[in-house]
Amino acid sequence: MAQINIENPFKVNANIDVNGFVNSIKGMPNGSRSSFTNGVVNHFSSLGYNVFVCHPNHTVTGPYAKYHFEIRNSLFSTIGFDVYVMARGRNVTATNFGDGGFDNWACGGVFDKSGQTVKFH
Repeated sequence: MAQINIENPFKVNANIDVNGFVNSIKGMPNGSRSSFTNGVVNHFSSLGYNVFVCHPNHTVTGPYAKYHFEIRNSLFSTIGFDVYVMARGRNVTATNFGDGGFDNWACGGVFDKSGQTVKFH
């Protein structure tokens, strides 16, 4: 894990165990993007949150806490993912403009999905 940046623009109650999550993925093989995205979803969903994880181009509107993770994908490079964690019951819309599949994005919690757009509630 190269770095974690945290942004909480909407002052969401984000008492989230980020360190617990980071510890849970430390043994993940380098470049295992789908393991990372699915691990994010499983971790935060199990805590009762809605979650959206995405690389690269996307938009998210509504109240959320945002985390940026860089995971190692080779000896000399990393790849970035944005992780949005939301309280259930909040209306948040997320749209992925990149490739589909669990390598680049995943979501969990209470939501409706249409194509590349997810509406959390």
